[in-house]
Amino acid sequence: MSYVRKFFIALAMICITPVLLAEELSEKSIQQWLKAMPSLTGWLHQHQDALHSEHIMEESSDMEQVFAKSIKLLREKGLYADFNSLVREQGYQDVEQWSEVSRDISLAFIALQMDQEQITVAQLEEQLAKLEKTEGIPAEQKAMMTEMMQTSLMMLKSTQGVSQNNKQLVRQYAGQIERQFNAQNGAGEAENAAHDHHH
Repeated sequence: MSYVRKFFIALAMICITPVLLAEELSEKSIQQWLKAMPSLTGWLHQHQDALHSEHIMEESSDMEQVFAKSIKLLREKGLYADFNSLVREQGYQDVEQWSEVSRDISLAFIALQMDQEQITVAQLEEQLAKLEKTEGIPAEQKAMMTEMMQTSLMMLKSTQGVSQNNKQLVRQYAGQIERQFNAQNGAGEAENAAHDHHH
């Protein structure tokens, strides 16, 4: 599940809007998003210290809160206008519109992953209940496993409203979409390495 967790943190960084009803995606909207992502990802990496998302994840139990907090963070740090102008250059009305598309693509992508793993909400809830009753696991390890399962459960519940249309479209572009998410994780790691090197 570690891939999914890492992916989810990346998702929290890029999706910065409350979860509204999912829009229907189109090939055009996915292509536009793929084209826009490299420069937007670059900007997010430059400001990743200010927008560090781990603590947002830890305090939030559902995706609505994660997204709402992230957009609030952009405004609090005075970065909203800067990011918004970049987003508009890519053909979006504003950060909110771009993040809605990001959210729909991300949710459909996770839904496909979950379908492949054939995990159900009931199975995860059962595993979580078992884990809570299990004796003999060190507290720290147990807390980490519990958190991962709760995150997975939250993701699974969030993906239940994803339409077949969105899943089919995202499946066609799955490789490119995955590269974007990997680039997001990867660029951050490369930048950190370079940063450490200077000190």
